[in-house]
Amino acid sequence: MTSYNYNTISESPSSFNDKFLEYSKNWEDSDYIEKKRVKIINEEENLEKIVNNFIVSHQSKIKIFDIKYIKNSVMIIYETTNE
Repeated sequence: MTSYNYNTISESPSSFNDKFLEYSKNWEDSDYIEKKRVKIINEEENLEKIVNNFIVSHQSKIKIFDIKYIKNSVMIIYETTNE
């Protein structure tokens, strides 16, 4: 039996914004160039289908680091690959 762990943040939609700002803090303070990007998907219905379609259609082009979920919204943190 396979189990999945979903990372939830908070019930507030603005929490995505807070998490992203925390995640991107100090990017400009170093020579390091961050390659990670964020995709936020908002949908009342068929959220799972839309997220899975995004992943499948980009599977050879991206590496997913994390997926955050709140009601009706998903945030995918990913990096573009060189393939």
